[in-house]
This record gives sequence, structure tokens and C-alpha cells, in this order.
Amino acid sequence: MGGRPFKMTPAKVRLAMAAMGQREAIVGALCKELGVTRQKLYRHVSPSGGCPYVFRQVESGVLIS
Repeated sequence: MGGRPFKMTPAKVRLAMAAMGQREAIVGALCKELGVTRQKLYRHVSPSGGCPYVFRQVESGVLIS
């Protein structure tokens, strides 16, 4: 299918979840490393490192938000 590719790949989401689970995580630095905005990061990963309610992952690995 056409369209713009996702900025937050499944690998980036897993990395962000692991990083956000750490108390010493610096959100600005993580966003810069991943190449996403703070809003995009929080859309996919909660501040505690879990999945927020708006994030779902389809079994095929395609991210839907």
C-alpha cells in the first residue's frame, strides 16, 4: 500500500519502551536519538514505559495509532 512510512517502527517502539522504563531516561535525548517529536513518542509509549490506550500493534507488526 502507498502512503507515508511510519516514523515509529516496531523496533523503535521497543527501544523507547525499554528506555522510558528507566527512571533516569531523558525524554528529549531519546526523541532526538529516535528522530521523533515528544508528542509522537508519548503517542506510542507512556511515561512509565508501557503502552498507552491509543497504541495498538497488529499481529503483522504494522503499527496503528
